[in-house]
Amino acid sequence: MRPINNRHYDHFLRCFDEERILRQDEKSKWIGANLSRWWHHVSAETCFHPPTADRLPDTQIKRECLKIFCHQDSGYADWQCLAAVLAWGGQNHKNGALCFDHFEAEFQPVIAAMRQGQMTSTDAYETFDDLWKKRPAKGLGAAYFTKLIYFCVSTHDGYIMDQWAAKSINLLTGQDIVKLSSGWIDQCNTAANYEAYCAAVERLADDLDTTGEEIELTLFSRGGRQKWPWRRYVVDQGKAA
Repeated sequence: MRPINNRHYDHFLRCFDEERILRQDEKSKWIGANLSRWWHHVSAETCFHPPTADRLPDTQIKRECLKIFCHQDSGYADWQCLAAVLAWGGQNHKNGALCFDHFEAEFQPVIAAMRQGQMTSTDAYETFDDLWKKRPAKGLGAAYFTKLIYFCVSTHDGYIMDQWAAKSINLLTGQDIVKLSSGWIDQCNTAANYEAYCAAVERLADDLDTTGEEIELTLFSRGGRQKWPWRRYVVDQGKAA
């Protein structure tokens, strides 16, 4: 696939090779919050109370390990998968508590269906999106429920769609595939937008002879004070707009 804006694409190619090398360093892999400690804070604010026998590991978790954690045969319950994904993604305690306030009635059935292979990534997006639009202040917007989709659907073909990945794919394709509002994922995005986003990630992967996951990782890149090359570029393009 050759995106419309070749200048952005050529820069992405250079960043892709550089960041793939950076990711080989174990220290550079995204590791989330300690699961047990994150849950300790969240559990004090939510009305959801899991079985006393269930515990979250007293450890941080890496992306690859989170895939195994969320697999239907991992031995972990659906609530533990939600907690692990939110802790890994850096969800704050208040929003985490809001998620768990609605876990049993709304989120648990979707997570269970995804883990059991009964729901595709697109179907899951549509379901989560309906819940999001019915009650926006629920602590689980698109940036986070697409994380759940990625880790809980065993095919891992529904990619994480946060603001940075969305800005990147729009920049590369020259299209507003993902609608943004003040730089954030807008609620007007439908399952069709998400499907188009994932398809664009897959086309980039085919073009570069790599995996969709590697593309998504570079689209997101890394922020903070020492931004990685692609993130710096995306930020600079936003300033120039």
